[in-house]
Amino acid sequence: MESPAKHVVGQGCLRLWLTLATVTLFSGPILAQMPKSSELRILAIVNDEPISAFDLDQRLNLIIRSSSLPDTTKSRRTLAPRVLRSLIDESLKLQEARRLNVSVSAKDLASATRQLERQNRLPPGRLGAFLKARGISKTTLDRQLQAAIAWPTLIRRRFARTVKITDDEVDRALARYTANAKKPRHLLAEIFLAVETPSEETRVRQNAQKIIAELKPRSPSGGVLCSDYQPDKIARRYEQAGAVALSVLTDEKFFGGRATHLTQARAVTSLPVLRKDFIIEESQVFESRHIGADACLLIVGALELNVLLDLKAQIEDLGMVALVEVHDERELDIALTTNATLIGINNRNLHDLSIDRQVIHRLCPLVPDGVLIVSESGITTPQEVRELPGRVNAVLIGTALMRSNDPSGFIRQATEGQEVAK
Repeated sequence: MESPAKHVVGQGCLRLWLTLATVTLFSGPILAQMPKSSELRILAIVNDEPISAFDLDQRLNLIIRSSSLPDTTKSRRTLAPRVLRSLIDESLKLQEARRLNVSVSAKDLASATRQLERQNRLPPGRLGAFLKARGISKTTLDRQLQAAIAWPTLIRRRFARTVKITDDEVDRALARYTANAKKPRHLLAEIFLAVETPSEETRVRQNAQKIIAELKPRSPSGGVLCSDYQPDKIARRYEQAGAVALSVLTDEKFFGGRATHLTQARAVTSLPVLRKDFIIEESQVFESRHIGADACLLIVGALELNVLLDLKAQIEDLGMVALVEVHDERELDIALTTNATLIGINNRNLHDLSIDRQVIHRLCPLVPDGVLIVSESGITTPQEVRELPGRVNAVLIGTALMRSNDPSGFIRQATEGQEVAK
């Protein structure tokens, strides 16, 4: 197996940030132009470890002076929020590495540094001086290298524990992700973008809607929904009826699902599949891709903002789509700050499981044009689908379909604008 350092640099994780051969020379460190008090100002504390304005400025130096970006106040203000999130993420990775006794050897660090020097045509041992001349601390680069080198090992351990497969299988799986060999199907967002969002008048006249059909054997609010639960047969039926995508619950404790249910459903249809579970950590994202998911659910009300941002980035890095779910105005504001392109508006209050179908009507007007909307929960009849705001791009239906004696007819009535059977 290749060394961790070679793996990191070989994947180009750092070359993107460090095209140092093209750096324009600067006359002096940027800190000379800043108030001295800002150097020690604490911007964030990650498990008792502070991140200061000095740390942020050093990383901004590293990015700006190793790229063609202008070194202006505007550039720094634009980059600062994202860079600060990266520093927080980096700190968490290093803390996790210490917790799991994952060490980065001096040999690996030196090897990664030498590769950067060769890539950027610098003499051996000159990278530190090169950075110093531009107001960049070698410690800043070393910290970034350590986090990058340790991370594949950390992910391998988490991933192996979650998916419960051998080390060799984990290595092969990670290699597939890196090479993007196992590409997701046409993404959920592309399905909705392929057709312009209809106006309220047009959609009401057509009495039609796109349906994301959900598979689940039971639910906390509805109890047992299907005693003879066969995901492959249900998935085929949904596709034949005209659903545009599938949503599969794999949580066993509350929904009676399994990871294999998603794999079975995806294997027999051409539809993209949403893994509609509570995704709260990165290992679940890797597992979702491993079992064949094309999209993952992120619930704003269940996640801190920094975790939400990290999980969304990881989902997108693996070629999947994040369906960011909200229930009220505050959560919608948070979702929009993540630049979510696909927002699920849940009519169900997850705290008491109550349903209020006015939630979708209240929040829809607050969603900017260009952001796609999925209505979730509360639909019991095709007629209620027709009553949704015209701004809605698709509706996710679960319990009503699982309980229906004719789920195919339900979907056809909603998607083709047929009259509701009496």
